Amino acid sequence: MSVVQSRRFLGCLIVLCAVLAGCATKRAGEAASPTLTRENAPGWKASDDPLGVAMRAVARQLERAGAAPSRDAFGGFLSTGGRSTNRFELAARTCTTLVALAAQGVHDMDAAVYGPEGDLVAADSQPDPHPTIQLCAGDTPRTLYYALYVYEGAGSFLVVPFTSEPDALERVASALGARPAVARLDAVDVTTKERLEDFRDGLVRRGFAQLDRPLEVPLADGQRMRIALPVEAGQCYTAGSFAREGLAEVNLRVVDDEGSEVARDETVGGDTSLQFCADRPGQYAAELLSKDGIGVATLLMFRAPAAIVGGPNGLWLGERPLARASLVPLEQAVAELGARAARDGYRSARTLRVGRLMPGEAVAEAATLPAKRCARVVAAGGPGVRLLALRALDAQGHTISSAQGDARSTYLHLCSDAQLPVRLQLHALAGSGRFALTWHEAPLEAVPPVQAADALRARLLQAEQLAGDAGYHRHPSFAGGPVAVSLKRAEPFSVPLNTSGNQCVRAYVISTERGAYGELVSGSKRLGEPGNDIDPALFCAPAGAQAGAAELRIASENADTEAWLLVLVK
Repeated sequence: MSVVQSRRFLGCLIVLCAVLAGCATKRAGEAASPTLTRENAPGWKASDDPLGVAMRAVARQLERAGAAPSRDAFGGFLSTGGRSTNRFELAARTCTTLVALAAQGVHDMDAAVYGPEGDLVAADSQPDPHPTIQLCAGDTPRTLYYALYVYEGAGSFLVVPFTSEPDALERVASALGARPAVARLDAVDVTTKERLEDFRDGLVRRGFAQLDRPLEVPLADGQRMRIALPVEAGQCYTAGSFAREGLAEVNLRVVDDEGSEVARDETVGGDTSLQFCADRPGQYAAELLSKDGIGVATLLMFRAPAAIVGGPNGLWLGERPLARASLVPLEQAVAELGARAARDGYRSARTLRVGRLMPGEAVAEAATLPAKRCARVVAAGGPGVRLLALRALDAQGHTISSAQGDARSTYLHLCSDAQLPVRLQLHALAGSGRFALTWHEAPLEAVPPVQAADALRARLLQAEQLAGDAGYHRHPSFAGGPVAVSLKRAEPFSVPLNTSGNQCVRAYVISTERGAYGELVSGSKRLGEPGNDIDPALFCAPAGAQAGAAELRIASENADTEAWLLVLVK
């Protein structure tokens, strides 16, 4: 069985454009069109509905090419994000061309065919509203499932399978003016070249550009291979792996410069693909794993500006990790997070609010931090809560501190020498369930570093706490905590470090001046990505690397800058 995504010619599809030009658009609020079943399928042949008229024009073209319409027609109405799935039968030793038409209000509609066990047989995911798939059965009849997905727009649709002999497929494709997705449900498979071309052409039509030439990756059974993938902020990436002879299954994933998984595809079969967007520059890696067989996999990588593809919401390949829904009862989560805050010195606690959040819902709560106090504000979630965003605003509406995390790792820190009224905003980014917003205080003089300004102290607390959640601890050179430095624009400051092999380093340079920055270097070579007053400098030594000397170099674009340094490792 083969899976092939379609490749279409550039420009208008002459036949379909002509018949679709008069299609009426149905508003999302109107009643859905009735689904056409096996019993009433001939209805489209006599209907005055614009899609019926258009499909009859297509049928006349295809009948001249040797394809006859089947009784397994189906239709309906879908809006953006809507899906429709219909079962149909494919007789032995026959071929079918599934033609889908949509009203003008549908701008992008994708189609896929699945087997009874959920295995993907063929897919057309090109950015147009008329996907076309061709299938040929072997010596046994097949029961298949045709799925439609509206990527953009809303309106009615009509799908009709056209049956033909195998040698008529090319004539049918020519009559449609398209290159459909093709799958032969027998031992015949398309070549690797065709698979690569289909994949590449589909991405190019969606605004992606290929980064490099295809890379051949040899794999033994059970072997992992990593390929460097430098990424830039504001860009979205696609990686595709195509198994060659000898490889039955290859898993693909991408990890960031700290080893965290960014995206993955573990589809059973030879070909896998994934997508992700980067919000900061870094040295990522694509990792291929042979699950079955010995051979060579071909890796293709593409890039497109996030603004063109619509950011993460515009991606359609692979899986991107999402925080798992909490299974811990809310009362237990609150108790555990409260005990942790008490161990960190925040022993005065109270509950600000308890409630329930639906996906996308937000709540606000007012609070006041007394003079000469620090507070840790914790948002805890109960079962069903996935991702939360927490923000603290001052009286003028300016953001003082913000954080994002799962049901047990969303918190922020506030410190002030004077009384500080704040407005807290909690937003459910994913998942739903009960929540609790709790407030934990400590005396200002008990929260190190006591010499730091209030705002810097809160940011240092937040940085170390978040890094700790990611498995980091203080570098031996910073065992006593953050270090204060005075920077001159023309006099960069360096801190010697000893790095161990297979180790990740986070170096924070936190300052009231936005011009302060830091970078990790070894000799004249920069390690990883530089940091600024918002993001830390990052570097992960590859597995097996030898321990060696490094430096944290800090500088400022301003004449005089007071900054605090903190280096953590894992």
